[in-house]
Amino acid sequence: MSAARMKKPIHPAWVMSLFWGLIACVFFLGPVSLTPSLSFAGALFQLTHIVLFITGTLMAYFLCVQTPCSTYCFGEERGVNPLIGLVLCIGVVGNLLSLYNNGMAIQGIHLSHAAAYRTMKAQSLLHGGEMNSGCLSIAAFLMYPAGFVGLVAGLLHYERLPQVARLFMFLFVALMFCAAILAGGRSPILLLLVFMAISCYARTRLGMPWMPQSRALRMGAGLLLVTFAVYSSILWTVRAAESERNTTQSLQHAANVWGAANVWGAAPKDYLLATSKWLHKPGFTMSVLGPVFYLTQSLSVTEKILLAPDKIPVLFGGYHVDLIAAALRHIPDGARMLKENYDTLLQANIYGYFTGAWGALFIDYGYFSLLAALVWGGLAGYSWARFKQHPDLITGIFYVFWIYSILISFASPPLGFSNSLMVFAWFVLFYLASQGAPLLLARLKRRSLTI
Repeated sequence: MSAARMKKPIHPAWVMSLFWGLIACVFFLGPVSLTPSLSFAGALFQLTHIVLFITGTLMAYFLCVQTPCSTYCFGEERGVNPLIGLVLCIGVVGNLLSLYNNGMAIQGIHLSHAAAYRTMKAQSLLHGGEMNSGCLSIAAFLMYPAGFVGLVAGLLHYERLPQVARLFMFLFVALMFCAAILAGGRSPILLLLVFMAISCYARTRLGMPWMPQSRALRMGAGLLLVTFAVYSSILWTVRAAESERNTTQSLQHAANVWGAANVWGAAPKDYLLATSKWLHKPGFTMSVLGPVFYLTQSLSVTEKILLAPDKIPVLFGGYHVDLIAAALRHIPDGARMLKENYDTLLQANIYGYFTGAWGALFIDYGYFSLLAALVWGGLAGYSWARFKQHPDLITGIFYVFWIYSILISFASPPLGFSNSLMVFAWFVLFYLASQGAPLLLARLKRRSLTI
């Protein structure tokens, strides 16, 4: 049994403060001009939620004051290797089902076909359209998130992981990447990168190297990052090339697709256009505009929420939680409710994940979003305290999840981004199974000795 010296992990309050400080800096100083700009009321809306989140983290800290454990012992996690292999296997099967369904739905394997298919689905869902999902599609939706907990646990426990489980980890990442491309999206790949990055950080807090001493793993992680960057940069180029659009035409096309005028409210600043012209790369402008827009648009959309001509509907999770929205679409009254309320949001140019965590919570729960921010902070702070006091695999994976929830807050609350509710559900299931695994192994050992 080996032990490693525990290092203090960064507190969620610091992560939230620094992350939203970065978003604000990019919003005001970055190469893209967004309208409407952030007003005092909008800034107060954002700041109030962030302060309540931080308050929740501090409350959790004072409720969990215990003597910290200074070492992390690998031998304390018995029976987790089969569980890690199992959830990775479930994630692999879910990705295979997703690949099969998306492959059957699009006409040919091409980025333009995948993008067109994604746009068609997004338009239907944003207008509250009913889902025609088969059993395989539902199974894929429920199963593939299991692989994320396997990825996190596998990285934290890599040195004790069997070769078969390591193979399933590589296979899950590869299939997840392919499934995301075939679906015309990037968010599942972003989840992979974020979970991997935070897991590597958690390893350093446990006194281990930031990355396991595996050449294949390091090369694979580097290849994933480079491929994601290249894939992201060419998406706008591919979409614009179909109609030979320039930057202005691409923005106007996006507005026409979503059925609202000036839906983006984004324009490149003069120095970005000049840089693109100097580089003789017309697509450079859109390559920069896209990521900046995704990161900062929630601040601008906050203004749209506060200035909406009609009362913002309360959707009780149907706006940002994929699983709740999917369940509502299978209910006649639920589908009608979504359609009517989505129409209201679309008329105000409020749609998709650009609302950010605080805007989406407000749409789904009204002013109870303030309570949701407090609870979110409490859970994040509790996970930090437990990880700091009792560093092991289970406290580590939950710390990773709640730090992940902060890093996706530019787009969504913790359970809303790319099926994150099911991701969290698999984290909880993994925890429950891990509590019973040692007892099960002990029973099997006793039974084998009596035979």
